[in-house]
Amino acid sequence: MKKENSSPGEWGGARGFEGFYLYLYWIVGVPVCYIVFVPWLSLAVIKNWAAPVFPGFFNAMASTGWLIASFALFSFIAYMTIADFIIGRRRKKAAAKSL
Repeated sequence: MKKENSSPGEWGGARGFEGFYLYLYWIVGVPVCYIVFVPWLSLAVIKNWAAPVFPGFFNAMASTGWLIASFALFSFIAYMTIADFIIGRRRKKAAAKSL
């Protein structure tokens, strides 16, 4: 039986990991978005809504600790994204220069 060569496709040769990537997104990505955005939305609710539906929840989520954690996580994500972009540009320039 002859083995067929297959192209890597849109997943870069990791077709078996498609489900894992989706699973990882829901396990990691969604809680990260929650930690980044909910404290700031809770702060907006406290400032602009006279009597929120769940006052204890919004006060707890708008506490200083959650706001600092949210800002720290957002800063880390922004740093990693910008660093990846810069490294990618340098690699492309180096590859173009070597041709």
